[in-house]
Amino acid sequence: MDHTKISYDKEKTPTCIICECGIKIKLSSDAKQMGNDIEAHAKEHAKTKSDKASANAEASRIEDLLTEQVFKAIKSNKQP
Repeated sequence: MDHTKISYDKEKTPTCIICECGIKIKLSSDAKQMGNDIEAHAKEHAKTKSDKASANAEASRIEDLLTEQVFKAIKSNKQP
């Protein structure tokens, strides 16, 4: 199942990724900040789990999902 959700502006440039929960994370050229934003959001998902192993697995799943979306957004915006 493809969970890719990317928001585009009028010029078809990707502007943000959208988590399965609906939260938008803005794409930017600051990779460190985007990584921090993704990690922080993944930690919020982890809080929904009752044990540490499940929480860690959920955080990793969300980080992977969002990181995959970042790469898909970059690929969709490639210039010739």
